[in-house]
Amino acid sequence: MDGTLVDNSPFHREAWKIFCTKYNLTKYTELDGLFGQTNDFLIPYFFEKEFSKEEIERYANEKETIYREIYASEIKPINGLINLLNQLQNKHIMLAVATSANRDNVDFVLSKTHIQHYFHQVIDESYVSKGKPDPEIFLVCAEKLGVAPSECVVFEDSVFGVEAANRAGMKVIGLNTTVDVKLLNKAEFIINDYSQVTVEKITGQN
Repeated sequence: MDGTLVDNSPFHREAWKIFCTKYNLTKYTELDGLFGQTNDFLIPYFFEKEFSKEEIERYANEKETIYREIYASEIKPINGLINLLNQLQNKHIMLAVATSANRDNVDFVLSKTHIQHYFHQVIDESYVSKGKPDPEIFLVCAEKLGVAPSECVVFEDSVFGVEAANRAGMKVIGLNTTVDVKLLNKAEFIINDYSQVTVEKITGQN
């Protein structure tokens, strides 16, 4: 979702900066190398200490509230996304969201961009115990869709995400939004936005 449905990484960076400044945390400067990780990992990592699940949830909610407040007036789908979603829907191709984000952020993005009706499944952080690059989230998603991992195509913008999709045995298309395009070299191919891809290119069919 983040970086693939919406280009929101600058707003996550700003929200983490505001949050970490409040608590005098300096490790958020490493954030660019951590995209794709869950808040269950990031909160203890930035604070450099262990927390209970309740404490992590409280801090995570604080950070995500900041993110939604600063992004609400700016949010829009990535260029070409709606056209591609319509093409895929017309071809009766099942679609799903598999994201490390919490449900509040998922609902925020899908409702603000008016695209929730396209997706057959939405898998958020609550469905998994391991963050990317572990393939768990993509394997759970394939199971919920009732398809084999080898039949799935993943759009990813993070190094951890590309690795997770590869480990799940899925075809990966890299989106050049969040990280240096060279770091996505394990994707099958890379696009800047959805105007550069067609259903035929995704499925390998004419």
